[in-house]
Amino acid sequence: MAEHYSTAIVPARIRKPKDKAKAENTVGDIETWVMAALRNRTFFSLPELNAAVLERLKAFSARPFQKRFGSREASSLRRTGPS
Repeated sequence: MAEHYSTAIVPARIRKPKDKAKAENTVGDIETWVMAALRNRTFFSLPELNAAVLERLKAFSARPFQKRFGSREASSLRRTGPS
């Protein structure tokens, strides 16, 4: 699957996986951010739901970091360049 999507599988470090907790916390933060904003809305189609989730994800990515300069969006653009 990784080859199909042209990605690399990078496992967590052995014995002291410091990266895994950060990733898991970020997933939890995103889930909370999206679900809290959409919990009282009713969607009548999957594309409508997907559009609302994408909108919230973009807003989450544009939020500034609390302890660092910039945002996830700016950090991603610096690494990969504009799409």
